[in-house]
Amino acid sequence: MTDRSDTGGITLVAFGDSITFGEGDPGGGYCFRLSELLTAATGNPYRIINRGVSGETSAQGLKRLPAIIASYLDASRYLILFGMNDARPWAKVPSGLGQEPAPKNSYKANIQKMIELVNAAGKEVVLAKIPIALGDQKDSITYTDPDRGARSKNIKVYNQVIDELSADPNNTITITPPDLYKHFKAHHKDEYFDNVHPNAKGYASLASRWFDALTHKTQDDQ
Repeated sequence: MTDRSDTGGITLVAFGDSITFGEGDPGGGYCFRLSELLTAATGNPYRIINRGVSGETSAQGLKRLPAIIASYLDASRYLILFGMNDARPWAKVPSGLGQEPAPKNSYKANIQKMIELVNAAGKEVVLAKIPIALGDQKDSITYTDPDRGARSKNIKVYNQVIDELSADPNNTITITPPDLYKHFKAHHKDEYFDNVHPNAKGYASLASRWFDALTHKTQDDQ
């Protein structure tokens, strides 16, 4: 989509939790990096509105989404990344995986409703898979094997939900979700600030994964 703002640029909204907000990076996270990548690659000026809120769950994000949609009528796409907080082991949100319709207040139901709201506004949804967690909390003891940690196990199930939602033709999702879990599973040792947030290098990688998805590259192209 190439909807343009009044300034002649292309506007996207980054919608999510603290990873979208950019916690752990004094430079401000992935949004400005992604806008620079897209502008350089396309020759069109990109503006990416950062509407990430630290600590937010998918249910909380869903509640504020209608107001955000109303505030950015010129936006063409919504880059949605939620789930790190839903996956907290002490307050896990049910996944809804494989269930139709998804149970109310499940992760799947919340993301599905976000998709419906964005689509109803005539905008395009792009989902991303949730990155790996290195511990139960951002400053807790680090897992011996992050891929087997409690929070990561929950995240992997949510990422299966992302696959289900992306494959549903009724959702009209045309862009393959960037697999942030796969990337950070391989690179967390030098790309994480704490147990759940990337550092500056990690946010640069995150921007690159979004860029690859939006330009229809695959990880094999990298």
